[in-house]
Amino acid sequence: MRRVLGPLLIGVTVVAAAACGLEESGGLQTAPDAGVDADLGTGGSVGGNCFPGAKVCPNPASGKLECVAANTPETGCADSTGCTPCVLAHATAQCAGSGECEIAACEGGWQDCNGSAADGCETNVDGDHANCGACGTDCKATKGQNWICEAGTCIVNYCDPDTLLDCDKDKSNGCEVDSKTDAANCKFCGNACDLPNAFNECQNQACVIKSCKGGWANCDGIEANGCETNIGTDPGHCGGCGTQCNTTNGLPSCTAGKCGITCTGSFGNCDGNVGNGCETDKNTAVAHCGACGGACALANANPACSGGSCQIASCKGSWANCDGKVASGCEINTANNTSHCGGCNKPCLAPTNATPTCASGGCGFACNTGFSTCGSGSTCFNLSNDPSHCGSTCKACAGPPSGQGAPICSGGACNVACKSGFSKCGLDCFDLKTDSAHCGTCTKVCAAPTGGSTSCVGGACVPACPSALTLCSNACVDTNANGAHCGGCGQACGGGKVCTGGSCQCPSGKKDCSGVCLECCGNADCGGGDKCCTGTCKSSC
Repeated sequence: MRRVLGPLLIGVTVVAAAACGLEESGGLQTAPDAGVDADLGTGGSVGGNCFPGAKVCPNPASGKLECVAANTPETGCADSTGCTPCVLAHATAQCAGSGECEIAACEGGWQDCNGSAADGCETNVDGDHANCGACGTDCKATKGQNWICEAGTCIVNYCDPDTLLDCDKDKSNGCEVDSKTDAANCKFCGNACDLPNAFNECQNQACVIKSCKGGWANCDGIEANGCETNIGTDPGHCGGCGTQCNTTNGLPSCTAGKCGITCTGSFGNCDGNVGNGCETDKNTAVAHCGACGGACALANANPACSGGSCQIASCKGSWANCDGKVASGCEINTANNTSHCGGCNKPCLAPTNATPTCASGGCGFACNTGFSTCGSGSTCFNLSNDPSHCGSTCKACAGPPSGQGAPICSGGACNVACKSGFSKCGLDCFDLKTDSAHCGTCTKVCAAPTGGSTSCVGGACVPACPSALTLCSNACVDTNANGAHCGGCGQACGGGKVCTGGSCQCPSGKKDCSGVCLECCGNADCGGGDKCCTGTCKSSC
């Protein structure tokens, strides 16, 4: 016999299936005596489940539970809660169609005179004086008070038939048997009390149970069939009469007086308490999905269990199951994921030089380091080299005022780039070869001589005077009339002379006296030459 952990198949026709069972550890076994027909009550199994009408009973040899035919006397018939064989006193048992034990045949010398199968063939018609040779043949009623039954025939008894009997036929010891108390000759000679699984005694000519043997009990209250119940294995009386093992969603069992249960279908005893049976449906229980302890723990999801497999009932908050896989749960937070922003497969895009962003399920972008929108909202400008958006203030750089170049942005600061042939001076561009304000160098300014002009030629300042004037000491002078430069640069007129016509001369009324112009008094005394200067002529008169 073997057991299965699975539901009984109800209303299913099974053809030629091998009997299988589950060991205590859960492994399938094939029973060598597997049933192969589809009659109700056969002991085989199919698909890991007992045939319809079968039950689970322990194999005495292996101790393992197996599928067995339920409605057979060897397993207690279908009406029995346990697997104790159907034993009827002094009779061969069979199972009635209703599932109860009934008498198939009585042992020789015994008959069922009370018509009750519970106590078997309870009457020994070989020795019962009230049923002698056949039920209802009463020796006392038909023959007389001192008649008894022996070998199925009424005979005269010289002893008191109500109490004492001469069972050994030894006249020397008289009527040696008290039929009211002698368990070997209870009521009549040879009627030994032998109630099954019990320690017997005779009380008032009736065999009764003194006590039950270990592991057995008289749960039906009938003395004739002894201690009929194995309380060590009967799930209807497990450990004691009336202690019934729970059958919720499973097949009960009893081992050593302790209840067990073989869960059926998708149910399991996940709390380990046989008292409430197989309380958990592993097809739907989130904490025990597919197997006891197989809790559904899915990331960021409210789990469900369907058909023994974990499923996603709903995602939490802004999380979503974008890869469609249950095992990964709701793996994407659509509140901040740029590939799935606000929903699965909704990618965020960004302009050049920017990185996409997702916040609260809405797309945006952030300019890369060194770049800024400068208030434009859709373009990221390079603040280090964009002359239109230069530096942290996004300033637009101005070109050189001279117009001889273009604005540039370098390192976040505005600058200019000059045309070929021009040099950068500050933020402007100049031709240092021709520009008199920047002649040769950015700081060289050509100064014009007094009364003249200047120009820059080849990077050098070149002064110029009008054609009638001569450049002397950064001034344009008339050497014909200029006393400091008379007749040539640096030729100064001294002694009170004035420049006239490019030569130094004494003014009218004065005479050149050794290079000094003097006024003479009485020119008559000065005959010419220097005589007037050495005589009476004076510097003043």
